[in-house]
Amino acid sequence: MTFRWRWGRILRVAGVAVLALVAGLAAYVQIQQRILRWRAERLLADIRQIQMGKSTWADAQRLMTRWGTWGGYEGSCTAKRCDYQIVMEDAFRPMPIYFVPRGEMRKEARMCCQWLRRPYYLLGGRFAIVDARIEVKDGIIWTKSYEVEINTTSHIPFWNEDDYALLGAARGLTNHRHSNSGSRREYVVWRPAGCEGCESINVEYSPFADPGIVNSLLDFHLGCLASFRVCREPSELMPTAWLVYNHRGETDSSGEREPTVEEEIEDAGRDSEYAAIAGITGTHVTTEDGKRLKWATLRLIQSLKNGVPAGLEVHGWQPLGRAEEAVRKSGVAGGLKKGDRLIALFEIRPDRPEPDSIWNSYGLVPYTDRNLAAVKRGIARDKLADVP
Repeated sequence: MTFRWRWGRILRVAGVAVLALVAGLAAYVQIQQRILRWRAERLLADIRQIQMGKSTWADAQRLMTRWGTWGGYEGSCTAKRCDYQIVMEDAFRPMPIYFVPRGEMRKEARMCCQWLRRPYYLLGGRFAIVDARIEVKDGIIWTKSYEVEINTTSHIPFWNEDDYALLGAARGLTNHRHSNSGSRREYVVWRPAGCEGCESINVEYSPFADPGIVNSLLDFHLGCLASFRVCREPSELMPTAWLVYNHRGETDSSGEREPTVEEEIEDAGRDSEYAAIAGITGTHVTTEDGKRLKWATLRLIQSLKNGVPAGLEVHGWQPLGRAEEAVRKSGVAGGLKKGDRLIALFEIRPDRPEPDSIWNSYGLVPYTDRNLAAVKRGIARDKLADVP
């Protein structure tokens, strides 16, 4: 009898200890999630107060002073030029944080401790990251951005493996990609195609977008960071952006005229990250799916934007047929051949691996005085560009 009593008492004490441990862990998880939400809400409020093209270096310094614990930059940060990033995460997110240079996307990192996900979800935890940034040039803040990523769960989180990332991003860009909307307006709401393992919605806007519209699109439901009810759809994370996205058919049929070829070339000058004058040193033709594609080897002669290295050769970078289409639209007679000059527009530095991506179909523009003037006008609109 004494042995049974002692064993029963041990079991009761052990049960109470386990319950206390679980309750303590649940309380800790909820407290740190609510702290993250509280900080994220205040950071969002600070980002919304910034006026692109008007807020000054002093405003940037106040933001950096307040969020210095979570902030950082690469290289130097002065009133002349500064790209400042603020990153916060939940206490258990198994992903390293690092600075992401302008024009590049955050790289995926291998996540460890996968066995923690299920119990963490059941305790109300959300692997999450909040990312904000500002970019300064010549004493003025020209862009502001705010992004949230939450690893969300299936409807039965402990047994089902269908977890995915819920992403919402509002990015201020000087190289605003009009091609996502087919429109020349200064903002666009879109969803990336082929987002494997994620559900996302993106907002992009230029420094010249209406401040009221920008702040209305910076509508994040940050309760998703801490609520027991799991947010699973982009509409729950960015409700206003989702409404705009679903009504884009109505807004995009508002009678806006089609841009002229010259306007498209000007937009390409602004939207491309790098630009240079190039000469064709050789051409060749390939056949893919029954279609003949004409390719070129280019030698970069003179940088127009962001310090493209002169003298560099780029082999087979872009089907020349696109440039020849631009030739026809521009009214220039004849096809392109060895010795001709072009204006080359790049998304990434052409001396880096795989420089084969461009913002739009005007990646190669025929070299004429008129086209060069249009590209330079576009570059002048990119307030963070470095030009010779």
